[in-house]
Amino acid sequence: MNDFVADVQAYLEEQGLVDGSTDWPSTRGRMHDESDQLVGIAEDVGLDPEVPADEGLGSAALYRPGCQVRVRGLADDRDTTFAKAKAIHDALHGITGAEMGSNTYMLVRARASAFARFYDDQSRPNYTMSYLATVAAVA
Repeated sequence: MNDFVADVQAYLEEQGLVDGSTDWPSTRGRMHDESDQLVGIAEDVGLDPEVPADEGLGSAALYRPGCQVRVRGLADDRDTTFAKAKAIHDALHGITGAEMGSNTYMLVRARASAFARFYDDQSRPNYTMSYLATVAAVA
């Protein structure tokens, strides 16, 4: 099965946006409360599933998974947090023909033109973005 979340996490690390030598560790699934600067990548609802076909082309040969990326920053540091969210968005939105993990992503696109923003109980800004991918269906 396609693991869009793991592929996105690895891709963002390759782009130098999370983990490694950055000050922005990343998680898959649940975001823990200990880190102030953190990028969480989780499953999100994709499009209606296609009915698989043994042969032929068209939409039955496609898989459209979704993922959500949440960027949390230091308390009251909206500008730095927004800059990180925008850099991640710029790296993901509009990907075409990219090898990520063991999959070729025909298209990755944002599901909205704006990021959802909220502050948690520690005054840390959080930006949330959702993405939808198109890949070849897996047998």
